[in-house]
Amino acid sequence: MTVFEGMKPMSTRTLAQRLAEGRVPVAEALRYAMSIAESLRRFHEAGAAYGALAPRNVAINSSGVDLLPAQRPSEVTPYTAPEMISGRPAEIASDVFAFGAVLYEMLSGRRAFDGITSGATASAILNTQPAPLGSPAVDRLIAACLVKDPAARTARMQKILMELKLYSVAVRKSEAASAPRRDSGETAGIVQQLEARIAARLEAHDRKVAEVERGANDALQSMRVQLASAQNDLAATKDRSGRVEVEIQAFGERIVARVQQSVDGIAGRITALDHGLTAMGERVGRLEHEVAAKGSGEANTMIAAVTERMARLEEGLETVRKRTTELHDAIAEDMQGFEKALKQQTASIESARTAMTQTDDLVERVVEALESLQSTVLEQSDDRTLAVN
Repeated sequence: MTVFEGMKPMSTRTLAQRLAEGRVPVAEALRYAMSIAESLRRFHEAGAAYGALAPRNVAINSSGVDLLPAQRPSEVTPYTAPEMISGRPAEIASDVFAFGAVLYEMLSGRRAFDGITSGATASAILNTQPAPLGSPAVDRLIAACLVKDPAARTARMQKILMELKLYSVAVRKSEAASAPRRDSGETAGIVQQLEARIAARLEAHDRKVAEVERGANDALQSMRVQLASAQNDLAATKDRSGRVEVEIQAFGERIVARVQQSVDGIAGRITALDHGLTAMGERVGRLEHEVAAKGSGEANTMIAAVTERMARLEEGLETVRKRTTELHDAIAEDMQGFEKALKQQTASIESARTAMTQTDDLVERVVEALESLQSTVLEQSDDRTLAVN
């Protein structure tokens, strides 16, 4: 099954056509952005990169948007990631960059990077930053997506999706607070009669809303504390992992130096023994001639000297054998220590990854709970307004 299987056919209206009409309202832009982010998230969880995110490849429908089968351009566009300009293939980080550029264009009505020619557009992408939009939350989100270095960008679409949901909650709350109150149009006398009947209900409702808001604030504050603790733990884990990597590298260098030193010493000893054996062979040859020319007494003395020399050579060889055995034992011990340190580092890295995943899942559940809570509060506020009218 391909990553494009199940996608809807080409729509008669794309996001590019919608952007040609001007800036997209914030609520509508956030709805489109969350739909795009969710689609990219599915791509990335399947181990693939979309690689061609641009308004022309986004089809608008009644529920949001759909990603069309990727039509990858042959030249640089305002949504091309810097690493792709350098010739690298599209990756997950490239989708994050393109998403940031599309989100900026929807909210501002202008492109984040633009140029008259393809070369001018590439230069803008590599060397400039788009102007801020005025909202700190949105500017932080977009800036994290448009970092030039792919390794420094937001790593997961899940995190982007959570930030969009949080911003959407804030927007809905702001709109609800600024919405004009409706007037029933009845006379003051009728209003006074209604006030007497609904005063108790309004008071109870206000208390309930206040309790809900306090509970939400307490939950949010608790979650912030937990997130701060999780981030501190993650930073400490990363620091420990970095130290382990440095120690492993230094440990490996010490092993290599020790092995090299031992090998050099053994090689020197073997060379010396070879020279000694060669000299001994020459000495034996000379002795044979001398034995033939001299008497047996002198010959016995010379043979005894040769025998003593051979015994010393054998002792030297035995010493070399012992040193070789010690070297093997030392290398085996060092390798065991290296494997142990490597296992500890692997466990630390895996622990850091698990902590990061758990933190993201926890934040996502909090965001969903806040959305549900806000919807409940808004519905209750609408009920109260209808009751007044």
